[in-house]
Amino acid sequence: MVLIYDKYFNQEEINDIISFYKTPSGHKWIKSTPEITKELMTVMMQKYMPEIQKAMKEKAEENK
Repeated sequence: MVLIYDKYFNQEEINDIISFYKTPSGHKWIKSTPEITKELMTVMMQKYMPEIQKAMKEKAEENK
């Protein structure tokens, strides 16, 4: 994981992120992220899954 973060953030930015996570807002972010992610995935699945399924079905028909 370090190599991936290193690709996108320098040391100063990592230090800033660590500082944020030590704040009350950072603690709330950590605590809330799983539920936020769950809600976002639910909405995205409801909104986009029919389109994805349609495209997959069309592609399958083309490949027959």
